[in-house]
Amino acid sequence: MVYWIHPVFQVVATLLGLYALYFGWQRPRCSHVGCTVAFPWKKHVRLGRWAIALWLVGGLVGVAVVRLEWGGFGVTDAHATIGYAFLVLALVGYGTGHVLDKVKKRRTVLPIVHGVVNALLVLAALVQVWTGYSFLP
Repeated sequence: MVYWIHPVFQVVATLLGLYALYFGWQRPRCSHVGCTVAFPWKKHVRLGRWAIALWLVGGLVGVAVVRLEWGGFGVTDAHATIGYAFLVLALVGYGTGHVLDKVKKRRTVLPIVHGVVNALLVLAALVQVWTGYSFLP
């Protein structure tokens, strides 16, 4: 039963992350293509924060499960390696998003970095589903 805690956290976080990415994509699309709908800033921020927080908590749970059940770290090879990179992406994505939310002003580079990092984060989450599936009982 303990095996399922990590994947449940991660799947919920990934769904939230996909939803936040959808809203985040509205910003450049509306800025460059033009649209009549306002960017849902608060919803994007809330979903993104929840997604990254759940990903991080779920990752810690995953590390704990591997340690308790298999007695080591990094036992899951590619899944663990991608997970370590995922941690860095999550921290950068959260940090850039926090700055963008708290210090509102016109920017050019930081929103691009934030968007690219978080798009990679969602892509890495989907890859993690693929690499982690084989470890489920």
